[in-house]
Amino acid sequence: MTFDYYDGVTHDMAAATQTAATGLVSQLKGVWPGKTDAQYWNQVGIIEMNGQDDYANDTGNLSAEVFTLANATTVTNWAKAKGIGALSFWALQRDNGGCPGQAPGERNCSGVAQSTWQFSQLMRSFTSGATNSPTPSASASSASPSTPSSPSPSVSTPAGTAWEAGTAYKVGQIVTYNGKRYQCRQAHTAIVSWEPPNVLALWLPL
Repeated sequence: MTFDYYDGVTHDMAAATQTAATGLVSQLKGVWPGKTDAQYWNQVGIIEMNGQDDYANDTGNLSAEVFTLANATTVTNWAKAKGIGALSFWALQRDNGGCPGQAPGERNCSGVAQSTWQFSQLMRSFTSGATNSPTPSASASSASPSTPSSPSPSVSTPAGTAWEAGTAYKVGQIVTYNGKRYQCRQAHTAIVSWEPPNVLALWLPL
């Protein structure tokens, strides 16, 4: 979790994320030597707090620790380039502009000016290593042109149960929605408006 520093310093939260993650990789190399850089970075998981974090709530300082929309773009692009294993934010219900320029407190809002789900949209391009799973099926179908009928069932009947509001989902569980497959990233109980393509902080497209 790269937030809640509580050191009284004004942070560039994207740069702070990169510094913290780099420090973690250095520690991993010390306690678990012999891996490649790519393997170490793939073990890193990052959770941001979208907008103002708890420091703003406790101190009223609205400039010291704010993860901005620009930070979201920077961190997402950096995370993809590094190949980190997981990227998310706390929390989905705060992904709206209901209290711009204010400390969110107990309200479900980010404290920054934004459109609803804007952090989710900015960070949705991040995918973990699990997205490699569709590649073999694509190559397998192309490697067997003599049996053109074989790819059709895998496309028309995706594995997984249909997503449904009110259902409690566990990490790793696979669902289908509008003919596409998604894997649960964070345990949660689904509600209307949290459909998989709308909340990629919770669902990984497969």
